[in-house]
Amino acid sequence: MLHPDGSFGKDLGIPLFATIEAMSALNGQTYIHDNTACPEPDIGTTISTTPSVENITVTYSVLDPIGHHVNASIYLSVPANSTVYDIMVYAAELDSTFRFETKEASFGRYVTELAGVNFDAAKGTYWILADSHVGIDANRPEDGDDVMWIFTQF
Repeated sequence: MLHPDGSFGKDLGIPLFATIEAMSALNGQTYIHDNTACPEPDIGTTISTTPSVENITVTYSVLDPIGHHVNASIYLSVPANSTVYDIMVYAAELDSTFRFETKEASFGRYVTELAGVNFDAAKGTYWILADSHVGIDANRPEDGDDVMWIFTQF
């Protein structure tokens, strides 16, 4: 006996499975061979949850024309808006030649050692970042830029 809710009810001892079988039979199929697929939901535009990160390519170089201890370059692909400090960290992770040390000062971070070559205030030798008027935390190279450190004597 069919109940108002569409089932054959528990009172006849007919389980839900029988209801499913009866419904399939009424549609001219068995539930085993029912290949009816659920329609794809219309969810509109797909939205990516992963932010797109644009990369830039820079040439990172370390030159010591005074003692000729190092002359090294590496090409890097880094996220756009990276600072020179970010680029230095990445280069050092890829190649130990580019290891460095910095110190904090009132004007920001400055390089005290790069590629095994230490600055020496008594001798007037320092690492300078070519073509830069800002510190390593504020300098943000653009695609194709050369980031070049030069060991210099003043």
